[in-house]
Amino acid sequence: MYYRFAGEARQFVGLGEKTVLGFLSHVDYQFGDFPSYSYIRLGGSGSLRGHPLNRFKGYHRWFSSVEWRRQLVPQTVFSFPIIHEFDVGMGLVTFVDSGIVWYGSDDFRLDTFHGTAGVGLDIFSPIQDIIRLEYGFNLHGEQRFQAATGIRF
Repeated sequence: MYYRFAGEARQFVGLGEKTVLGFLSHVDYQFGDFPSYSYIRLGGSGSLRGHPLNRFKGYHRWFSSVEWRRQLVPQTVFSFPIIHEFDVGMGLVTFVDSGIVWYGSDDFRLDTFHGTAGVGLDIFSPIQDIIRLEYGFNLHGEQRFQAATGIRF
């Protein structure tokens, strides 16, 4: 038997009518006799956006993000006879992500943290609430373009 605990903290600070600063910190911690398939992964649009999906793995994970979000096109509601009402809009996002995965206490060191930064567009769509188009890069010079749906946090 094994246990997995997950926790998350979010904070948003308004910087004006169209701008917000968002903070996210997320941790996953496992203990017990966990199977090999229960590795926790780090990388991709859900955590470190400048790294490929699931690039890093371990038994425990901690990642944090800071996002500056600016509304470019306000959400506007349109009405059509068959579709009824839907809204569209667009926002700009800049971000910095950092995180670590580790197996045991000896692996949790500052030199094993990974960081990314980048920019993106949030498109508010009637099809998939939010479509995220993000361009991120990491400290190793790698660059990544990713598309995802749903609000990240």
